[in-house]
Amino acid sequence: MKRQISAFQLFFCSLLAVVLFLSTTTMAHAEISNQSEVPFVVESLDSLPDDVYNQMEEMRFQPYSGIEVVPKEDRTYIILSLGLRPSTGYEIMVNRVVQDGDHILVWATEIPPSDDEVVLPVLTSPVKVISIPPSLGEASELDMKIHVK
Repeated sequence: MKRQISAFQLFFCSLLAVVLFLSTTTMAHAEISNQSEVPFVVESLDSLPDDVYNQMEEMRFQPYSGIEVVPKEDRTYIILSLGLRPSTGYEIMVNRVVQDGDHILVWATEIPPSDDEVVLPVLTSPVKVISIPPSLGEASELDMKIHVK
């Protein structure tokens, strides 16, 4: 016995498919639109507040990569560390900072020394200090992504 699909069943299935499609694209758009770019400043290591400088110096001696947040009244400082590297010439480049709900996401790239660059074969631990407006630095969690070229 061959079962026939009624026009109503076909219409209902089509309508359900459209509703599911629209709800998933709307949710995906809501997740994307929840993110906002955060203005940041790459700080000069020579002009940091004392406590930020001291925290940065502590991070230079850690063998692993890390991130520290030092809130101040005027700015929130974020210290990024690559951990130990086998020579001089390594650098951190911050690409963008985004607020996603309660999270501040920092995207950075580790830039190794170029092939023709003269480097010293000593252990180094590259650091970079950025700052963001203080109202954004109260996020409950801070994530950092480092992409190695």
